[in-house]
Amino acid sequence: MKKVLFATTALVATAGVAAADVSLSGSAEMGIFGGDTITAAGAITNRETQFHQDIEVTFTLSGATDNGLSFGASIQLDEASWTDSADDGGTTVFISGDFGRLTMGDTDGGFDWAMGEVNLAAGSLDDSETAHAGFNGNSGLDGTYDGQVLRYDYSVAGFGVAVSVELDDQPAGGNDDPVIGLGFTYSGDMNGIGYRAGVGYQTRSTAAGIETTIIGGSFGVTAGDLQVALNLSEQTVDGNANDQSHWAIGVGYTMDAWSFGANYGEYENRGNVANRDIEGYGVAVAYDLGGGAALQFGASSSDVTNGGVTRDASQWSFGVSMSF
Repeated sequence: MKKVLFATTALVATAGVAAADVSLSGSAEMGIFGGDTITAAGAITNRETQFHQDIEVTFTLSGATDNGLSFGASIQLDEASWTDSADDGGTTVFISGDFGRLTMGDTDGGFDWAMGEVNLAAGSLDDSETAHAGFNGNSGLDGTYDGQVLRYDYSVAGFGVAVSVELDDQPAGGNDDPVIGLGFTYSGDMNGIGYRAGVGYQTRSTAAGIETTIIGGSFGVTAGDLQVALNLSEQTVDGNANDQSHWAIGVGYTMDAWSFGANYGEYENRGNVANRDIEGYGVAVAYDLGGGAALQFGASSSDVTNGGVTRDASQWSFGVSMSF
């Protein structure tokens, strides 16, 4: 996204304190979309073809202490929650230094931080290319509670590690264990081909002692204008013999002002439900108009099978995206 400096303010409490920067960026979309949505259980919602518009504004704040620590925060106005001070959706706050980076708020847990996604190169107005039931955004167990995550990550010489916690937010304090996440990454370059590998793990237990665990791995390469990514994961639940497995692959390519992306994903025993098998694919095409504007088209299709009965649905979108 193209960044436009909105304001720079010197925040001075004592002599010698470094200045803090405040920047503003935004995006807007206008277009049309249609098709039907389908859930993992096979429930289909029919939609009329209709207009689409969306506006997002992000404030980014950053600064540094005298001893070299960096700090900052960001907030997305279209996502921020003002009704529950314990659930600041769309906001993050961080502090970083030689020790690593500590981030709190609407951020990725250790699993999602490590895993790579397969929607590459081109996007669409309403993310139609990722709307199929076979797509996995690698959120893992993030959002089990209020979605407010505390993550520590550290990177050195191509290696990265992250640990995350999301606490039970029940009014009385709750009895369920926190969601604990762990991630490892390694990235590098070999003869001009960039690569990144990641392994993620997350787990949580209920007050009744039922543990849910998800583990996954991903690998991606970039060779010039071509990108390829693969990820896979498995989720287990204590006492449930039906492990959920998922795998996906994606390809992206850019050529002058054109960008193309395609992805495919497949679940077995989705949600740890026996014989709930899902597959889907998505495509996206974008043309850069320059100046932050682009034409975008996206489409996807899903096949959802429950107990031997298969239902399908597809959706699409087309329009103009703008970044500021």
